[in-house]
Amino acid sequence: MLSEAGTRSRATRLSTLVALCLAGGLMLTPQGRTHAGHGTSNRTESPAWFHGKLSEAQAEAKERNIPLIVCCVLEGEEASGRFQEALSEDDSLSSLGAEVILVLANNGDHEQKEIKVKGADGKRVKKSVCSAFGTDDCNAHKMHWDAVYKEYVMPHGGEWILPEVILVRPEGKIEGRFGELDIMPLGAVVREIETLRKVIGRGVSSKDLASLRREVTMAEAMAKAKLWADSW
Repeated sequence: MLSEAGTRSRATRLSTLVALCLAGGLMLTPQGRTHAGHGTSNRTESPAWFHGKLSEAQAEAKERNIPLIVCCVLEGEEASGRFQEALSEDDSLSSLGAEVILVLANNGDHEQKEIKVKGADGKRVKKSVCSAFGTDDCNAHKMHWDAVYKEYVMPHGGEWILPEVILVRPEGKIEGRFGELDIMPLGAVVREIETLRKVIGRGVSSKDLASLRREVTMAEAMAKAKLWADSW
């Protein structure tokens, strides 16, 4: 029979192991990602933009060990307008799917439009979205405008030449900045993203992350209740 100290030690090791999996993506296979937790539906008309605060996007990128991609578009500016068209017509970013977190920073207001998306039951349903970018509403992209400037532009001199894509490592360091996006193919940016993904290694899918969080919660609850053998 195991002693209480021994079983407590095993329960602690289990919790530690799961935490390491969360941090490093060990024993995991990416399953694909949606932003259901942030109100994002599966759509084909636009990239799967992150819905939530910039700080939340940064935290998720770090936790899942995946790149953060920040697309910056100035409303009413000619070059940004061409980049906006590229985002809607070129599926290069969308093809990255679950392997990155995409943040959109735009300062404009647009009308809503209805599109058809796949619901939880697999059936197509109507959804109202921003007509320019496909976010749930314009607040989803406007909320990042000041936050992105303060986080990634101001510390580097404050000059913001738009449009721009900012490639950020999971730990928060800027890996690259890409301008002239009205004439640069998005495929060139995607190649840089793919290179970074190879460097940082395998990431964790949102589905696996949620599962591991449940395991941690269960192990901690069992340990607290002194169900040592069960928690191990």
